[in-house]
This record gives sequence, structure tokens and C-alpha cells, in this order.
Amino acid sequence: MKKKILSLLLVLVLLPTLHVFANADMSGTSNYLYLTPNEDGSINILNKISGPGTSGTEFAVPEGASEVDVTRGGKLENEKIIATEEIEGNINIEYQYKVQPSESGEFNYAIPLAGAEFIVLVPEGKGAVTSTNSELLTAPPMDISGSSYVMTGLISSEANQPITLQYDPAATPVPTATDSGGETEASASSTETTATPSDFEKMWQDSPFGFINPYLFFAIIAVVLVLIILAGVYFSKQEQKSIKQISHDDDEKAFKLLVTNRQTLLDKTLEIEDQRLSGEISQEEYEVKRDVYRDLLIKVSLQLREYTE
Repeated sequence: MKKKILSLLLVLVLLPTLHVFANADMSGTSNYLYLTPNEDGSINILNKISGPGTSGTEFAVPEGASEVDVTRGGKLENEKIIATEEIEGNINIEYQYKVQPSESGEFNYAIPLAGAEFIVLVPEGKGAVTSTNSELLTAPPMDISGSSYVMTGLISSEANQPITLQYDPAATPVPTATDSGGETEASASSTETTATPSDFEKMWQDSPFGFINPYLFFAIIAVVLVLIILAGVYFSKQEQKSIKQISHDDDEKAFKLLVTNRQTLLDKTLEIEDQRLSGEISQEEYEVKRDVYRDLLIKVSLQLREYTE
């Protein structure tokens, strides 16, 4: 029972986080690009597309893509990614490919779904991504499935919106800055972008959990964590109490048994004394039984002393 309660509380805490960051089947419309740079200058890209669509929906293979491998929800046919699975009017497609950027680090991509939350994820410490034709927002590093990523992108996009991305493995991304009026303000001497709390609030509102205040959401998580800790302490104390009670009951039973055995031996000793006096047993038989009862009585008395000292 204890394990079931603790497991339920833990699931309540982890389910939202796992649903958003570790599961590709997210509600809403999203387009995530996971970038992994190679030593030869090429980039491996894992593309996750989630949003409205039907089986048979087609997307063009990204410009310059090679070694395309559709791993979920679709197939590659005639240089197009075709959806093969539909769940309640939504599609979820994952495919991998390799792209060779230009000497300046540029490569092109067309965002396939209208209104998609377009996010490019780069492993922390592996450089930064900017765009030469779109203004991107950059969030602080975030842990996703045990790895830290820097997220850069658009909160919303148009269907087939072309975007030219520029990857710099030596750049260090920083959060996007805003001026006093709330407008994004890019530095003329840097290709890095930053983001403000208002931008994050917009991203939260566009997420599957936008219906709840983010501060309230994390407050609920904190409360549930406290409940898990308190439940663990309570059940631990209850288990220790049960063990002590069982041990006490066993000792009490053993003590009562020794008292009964001692009384039985005393009665037997008196009984053979009467039998000797009445002539029912001989002197020799009496002495043998007396010695046996005496030895047993001494042994029982010593055992009882262990409980009384």
C-alpha cells in the first residue's frame, strides 16, 4: 500500500514534465529541430513535427538534406515525408537527416505547419543558432531527458515559412534582451539573441499547460513533493513501530512459556516425592527423575533470568 501511494504521488509530479519534454505526442502545433554537430562540419538533425493533419499529409524534404530516415509516424517517398498515422486529427512525425551548411554556417528550412511553435535545440556548449531572415528568441539552457539544450526559435510561424538558419559552433548564446517597451532588441555587435519573462509567459501560454498559471503549477509540484516526503517519513515510522510490536509479542510469548515450564517441573518434582514416600517408585528411580527435573529447572530458571534482568 505504501509503495502504491508513493508511486501515485510521484507520477502526479513527473507526468506533466515528461509529457512536454520527453514525449513527441504533444498537443498543439510544434516543430522541433534537435541539432548535433559533426567533426566534419555537417549537422545531424532530428526533426519532430506535431500538429493538425491526416494520414497522407505531405512535407517536402528539407533543402540539402541527405541520409533521410523517417523513424516515426510517416514514410519517405519521392523526396517527400508522408504521414502514415493520424490520432484524433493530429499527426506526429519524427525523422532524421544530415545537412552540410555553407562556409558561413547557413542552411535552409521551411516550417511545414501554420502556427507552429518552431524551436531549434542545440546541446549546451555546442554553439548557437541564429537566422539571417527571421528574428529568433533564445531561452536559457533547459534540461530535457537528462541533457541540457539551448532553445532558440519562434513562438508562432506561417505554413511553409522559409527560414535561413546560421549555426556557429563557437558562439555562446545568451537569453534574448528586450527594451523598456517590450520589443526585442538585437545587439549590433553580436549574433546572439535573448528573451524576457514576457516571452516565456507567451511560450507557456502556447504550451499544453497554458491554461494554468506557471507559478501556480510549480507551487503545486512543490506541495506534492512535500507530501511525498511526509508520506515516506510516516510509513517508515509505522513500519518500525510494527517491527517493534512483533518483537515484543514474541518475547512475551517466550516468557510465558518458560514460566509454564518451570511450574510444570516444580509440580513433577513434588509428584515424584509423593510417589517415593508412598512406595509407587523405588529410591533409585526417584533419584534419576529428580536429577533430570532439577537440571531442567535450572536451565529454565536461567533463561527466565534473561528476561527479568
